[in-house]
Amino acid sequence: MSVVGWEGLAASGAPFAEVASAAWGPRGAAVLSVIALFATANTVLLMLLAASRISYGMARSGVLPSLLSRVHRTRRTPWVAILAMAAGSVLFLFAGDIGFVASVTNFTLFATFIIVNLAVIILRYREPDRVRPFPVPGRIAWVPVVPVLGIVSCLFLFLQLTVEVMAIGTVLVIIGGIAALFAGERADQERGAA
Repeated sequence: MSVVGWEGLAASGAPFAEVASAAWGPRGAAVLSVIALFATANTVLLMLLAASRISYGMARSGVLPSLLSRVHRTRRTPWVAILAMAAGSVLFLFAGDIGFVASVTNFTLFATFIIVNLAVIILRYREPDRVRPFPVPGRIAWVPVVPVLGIVSCLFLFLQLTVEVMAIGTVLVIIGGIAALFAGERADQERGAA
């Protein structure tokens, strides 16, 4: 705000580029674009690697098809999972609006955070005497305050999303929930057979 002023930032469609131009001269926006391009490419690479490793682990535990658990003979990487995640990522190119894809991703993250925070609260209620390596700080009676604040903040962030994003995000969360239920049943059956 000290470089451009809040009025200029509020009216700008690309506030970072405007600040870079004002601070670094006419080529500042181009420099910032190159930096953003490399940062985005690095983030995408990390997400593809993380998604392929998660898929590999889920395939090994029987949640996803076992084909995704194949490992390359010499490189020892889950090559099928890497290719599958890359192909899945390419599908999002056809969404036409990267902001829409990011919003759907945010929806699934918010839903995940709500479930994790809710699990902390439920476990505190069901197993209050269980030894925990990291107790959540701050609580009122048996209710930990931080997870409650986490749920409330995620619910607030849900309100910032469009109806279309919530609809697609809900479908993705339901698909993930069904996969988790089948994985749990399969694990229970394997434990019962052993």
